[in-house]
Amino acid sequence: MRVLHLSYHDAGGGAARAAFWLHTGLKKIGVTSQMLVVKRRSADADVTECRTDRSLCGRLSRKARRIVQEAPLRRFAGYDPDGFRRFSTERSWYGDELLRDLPGCDVINLHWIAGMFDVSALFRLLPVHLPVVWTLHDMNPLTGGCHYDQGCGKFVENCGRCPQLVSDREGDPSRTALRNKRRAFAEVSEDRFCLVAPSEWLASCARASSLFRRFAVESIPYGIDTLDFAPRDQRWAREVLGIQFEGPVLLFVASTVNDPRKGFRQLKEAVEKTDAPVFLLSVGGGVYERTERSLHLGNVGADSLLSLVYSCADVFVITSLQDNLPLTVLEAMACGTPVIGFGTGGIPDAVQDGVAGRTVPIGDVPALALAIAEVVQNPEHWRGLRVQCRNVVMERYTLEQQAHSYARKYRELIDRC
Repeated sequence: MRVLHLSYHDAGGGAARAAFWLHTGLKKIGVTSQMLVVKRRSADADVTECRTDRSLCGRLSRKARRIVQEAPLRRFAGYDPDGFRRFSTERSWYGDELLRDLPGCDVINLHWIAGMFDVSALFRLLPVHLPVVWTLHDMNPLTGGCHYDQGCGKFVENCGRCPQLVSDREGDPSRTALRNKRRAFAEVSEDRFCLVAPSEWLASCARASSLFRRFAVESIPYGIDTLDFAPRDQRWAREVLGIQFEGPVLLFVASTVNDPRKGFRQLKEAVEKTDAPVFLLSVGGGVYERTERSLHLGNVGADSLLSLVYSCADVFVITSLQDNLPLTVLEAMACGTPVIGFGTGGIPDAVQDGVAGRTVPIGDVPALALAIAEVVQNPEHWRGLRVQCRNVVMERYTLEQQAHSYARKYRELIDRC
């Protein structure tokens, strides 16, 4: 069985890392797996960058497509291509260029493909009997452009008057994009296409969506490398990082601490409400001023170093206001670090109260502050969760378990086609 993964990146953000780890897990269990990406960062020989027309004509053509595609979006006050509210329609600067020369395979697994190609070209250019699995890493495949709908819910029926674009038009680009996606999938057979969501929450969104409700949707959680992410000696880890604080250390990890959806502001407010002293350690892009009771490490690239960071903390705090199944939660637990977080998306799937940590209502800063205070008041209880956290990951979230689940799904589709 030959699997081809299509993903914009193979490293960097959570979706790219998740796609690469699935590819790695499949190879570990003997499945032939390749990745085709726009931007390659790994040294894996089975990851290939898409071949694009690098001539002056090709580059100008892509630039012209970008200008044409962005022009309708730039009319709306909420469109900010360089901001945190990413908005990706069904079109791409590459058109169908990246689909013209795909390597041979028995099944294609789509991942985070926003900007790779026009969705309308996908099933038009792929062989008619080639099965396709789409792994949902966020909500964008279901919507008219947003990657997280912030509770809007319009994808269930029809987008339009998009809150994230600050639009008052029914026929805005979000409605156009969803309509074009619907047309692209109208002729696709249920036998050759299915969706996989890492969290039960995202699976339920896909089943409810106007675009995908007729297709099969399965929930297969992410798997992570439990060798790279494993418990390290906490005292030694703090010495390496230069943390001399004697009280509890809270850890926050995100692509950037400045992204409002990641909730770093709510975490800081909760820490301020906590009378007992705690140390706040943060990882990711953005700027956060260091104090006597905080340290911002910036981006940490190597998994081995990131494992050390997780291990030094008493608790990992995830304050996402909307999220899928964040890899950071599984990484922390694999390192034996309990989790406190808002009960959004797939976080409650992994973090069972009293087993791996605690979840509180979404956006409830006082409840978050109380949960943090418990770590200070009852440190023995939270230290006692460390082994349980690791056990949960070993039982449910390893690369091999994820790979076997996907391999069964691939085989099922191949046999049907």
